Amino acid sequence: AVVSTQSTGEEQCNGENNGATRPVRSPLPPSHNYRDYIVPVQVDIHTSTTVPSNGKESNPAADFELRELDKPILGCPARCPIRVIKKFVQTKLNVGETIELDILCNDEILGKDHTLEFVKMTRWRTKELPLLLTYRVRPDI
Repeated sequence: AVVSTQSTGEEQCNGENNGATRPVRSPLPPSHNYRDYIVPVQVDIHTSTTVPSNGKESNPAADFELRELDKPILGCPARCPIRVIKKFVQTKLNVGETIELDILCNDEILGKDHTLEFVKMTRWRTKELPLLLTYRVRPDI
């Protein structure tokens, strides 16, 4: 059995190795700062929220009006993909899979497999955090 002692940062082996101690290994390097891996994200409605209608009568998105999220600022891991943000927004708006949403950064649609770390480095290079993402109803083409 291994018992961890918090005050010294060592493990004691009970009954094994005659009470020898060994240092506890952290899964993170000593210079690791956990806050470096959390990206603050603000999620807002895209400014042009009108959905162009192509004349089809069965377009549920044409009558749908977007609303703001109750808590628009999120703390997300840097490796969080955009599809998770999209799913979160769909859940908070109670639209499920019926209405397709686009997630944008600087008026560019983001791919579902892009991570926040990638978006921050490629689309939000010189700007201050929080990273501003917007959402809109995907227009029918």
